[in-house]
Amino acid sequence: MERTIEYSRFREERQIKLEFIASIAKSQHALARILESVADIADHSEETARLIGENVSRLAELQAALTESVTGLKLKSGVMLQGRPVKPWLNPQLQRCSLPGRYMSI
Repeated sequence: MERTIEYSRFREERQIKLEFIASIAKSQHALARILESVADIADHSEETARLIGENVSRLAELQAALTESVTGLKLKSGVMLQGRPVKPWLNPQLQRCSLPGRYMSI
């Protein structure tokens, strides 16, 4: 019974996160439309276009911060890391299970 409640809570939390991310995606589409409008305005008023562009950038940063807090994932910061990648490693206490790409503890 306890596992069922735990699984139900996990599914509910996951659904809420997915809905939140879908909401942010819709907001990103709206920001894209705003940027298209800014491009049209730029021909007539560079100052207005610049101010709107700055506000859109702030909104995009806010959306990224919200997404990171909800998903727990760090979004790409635009900083290029240097160095050579190493070979992937696996914990020696894991062994491959029957599902492709899955591992289980031993």
